[in-house]
Amino acid sequence: MNEDEGMRVFLEIHHDNPQEGPGDFSSTRRAFSRMEDLPPLPHILDAGCGPGRQTFDLCRLTRGNIVAVDFHKPYIDALQRKSKALGLSRQITALTGDMANLQFRPQTFDVIWSESAIYNIGFRAGLEMWKPLLKKAGYVAVTEVAWLRSDAPDKLKAFWDSEYPQIQDVDGNIADLRAAEYQPVAHFKLPESAWWAYYRPIEKRVQQMKEKYKSNSCALEVLEAETREIDLYRKYSDYYGYVFFIARAL
Repeated sequence: MNEDEGMRVFLEIHHDNPQEGPGDFSSTRRAFSRMEDLPPLPHILDAGCGPGRQTFDLCRLTRGNIVAVDFHKPYIDALQRKSKALGLSRQITALTGDMANLQFRPQTFDVIWSESAIYNIGFRAGLEMWKPLLKKAGYVAVTEVAWLRSDAPDKLKAFWDSEYPQIQDVDGNIADLRAAEYQPVAHFKLPESAWWAYYRPIEKRVQQMKEKYKSNSCALEVLEAETREIDLYRKYSDYYGYVFFIARAL
């Protein structure tokens, strides 16, 4: 497969999607509610913000300042336009940057938030990288894909061994939180509806694009890969899911 062509098709599939991973307002609100003793106007970093679904949800939950960072400039440009349109430009600062190399002073943030993004750098690695940026007793609130059962079918294990070999069960994630010197506060599984909020627009676009690219084998390979991922979740959602972890820096 031509990598440039494959990436172009992938970006077309995901262009203008409202979110780039499973999530919903009710889950964001539930996680936010578990963070006690926050200042009245907390300083929040949204790491790997994507197009900003959860960024705007956070604006519904707090009047604090939110710094949203993502490496993909089109996401940041769109987030800035939407912030301006909604009158939120003074609350949201959107920056293009690498969440594995964040250029902020130590102890800048009361909260580091990250939905469907920390897997890009690894759960433990991300926790360790971000901890110096938190104020004393600051919070992390992150979603991470995890095994929910220990008897996953071989086909499903093979998929995750290829896509994200670091996937582990919830106990493993909690152990990583403790090892990175956080005190776990709460965790909960995202509902299946949060996955379908992400997958349904993609599934619809993939079907449209299959007709457009019916003579392009490279494009069809990318489209089929998206379909396989969605079908795996449809069939095996009992075995894995995104889990929200809320923890406090020690």
